[in-house]
Amino acid sequence: MKKSRIITAIVSTAVIAGSIFTLASCSGKTESTAPAANADHSAVEKVSTVAPSEITADEAIVIAFNHAGVSENEAVLEIGSPELDKDDGIAHYNVEFTANGFEYDYEIGLDGTIIENGKEAEDAAEKDAPAKAEKAPDAKAEKEGFISIDSAKNAALVHAGLKASDVKFKKAKLDTDDRIAHYDIEFVSGEMEYEYEINAQSGKVGEFDKERYVEEKTKAPVDTSSFISADEAKAIAFKKAGVNASEASKIKCVLDADDMFAHYEIEFVFGGYEYDFDINAKSGKIIESDKEKIYR
Repeated sequence: MKKSRIITAIVSTAVIAGSIFTLASCSGKTESTAPAANADHSAVEKVSTVAPSEITADEAIVIAFNHAGVSENEAVLEIGSPELDKDDGIAHYNVEFTANGFEYDYEIGLDGTIIENGKEAEDAAEKDAPAKAEKAPDAKAEKEGFISIDSAKNAALVHAGLKASDVKFKKAKLDTDDRIAHYDIEFVSGEMEYEYEINAQSGKVGEFDKERYVEEKTKAPVDTSSFISADEAKAIAFKKAGVNASEASKIKCVLDADDMFAHYEIEFVFGGYEYDFDINAKSGKIIESDKEKIYR
């Protein structure tokens, strides 16, 4: 995608509002007042992929949205964005998204600095690059044998019984990190919010959910002062599974504060199995756990 970039170098401190804790990235930044018993902190630290002084991918998105003056509901991230780039001299996140008829392109340093950013009208981008009709993400998907992102959106709309003109897309992203490659599609129509996982090869609907939509601004900030930390939650899960944290892979940890009980959702892979845990964010007790054989 060719763009005429308006390049700026702005040193900024990312102030992340409490309202984005809906699904906060669990990088271990949550302060703890109730450490879990026998938590193996040293083991957890070995698998940490983001140093305490570095921002997370989610924080990079927030920095870009805030600088662009757009809300999460208005923006649609490009497939594969944000992407961590360590091969370009200075390690940074590439954040690309569209909002309100414009295309935005940001390079966010791991310290929260906006290294470069650009903005141009979508129509202008089409004139400058006629070949973009195919869209780079779809070209990549075609190379992998996947359906296009537009086809995935349409599959979700057909299942929901809606038209594109009836909805406002919040998210449309290809996820190849899971066991089955799929598109995460989210949109809002009226007072309802829809979430879909569309198989990237067959186009079939996998998981889907429909619930009443609540504007982010109406949600009260989440008080995490009484929560255990992400590292403590992961240590509890590893101990229960009898797994050494340094030997686990594909570790994910997400704080869900929207449910009745705030909890950490933890996933990891070890020894041909996938482990899933829900850990109470206040007490550290295991709410739910699952172990499933991975078939290749």
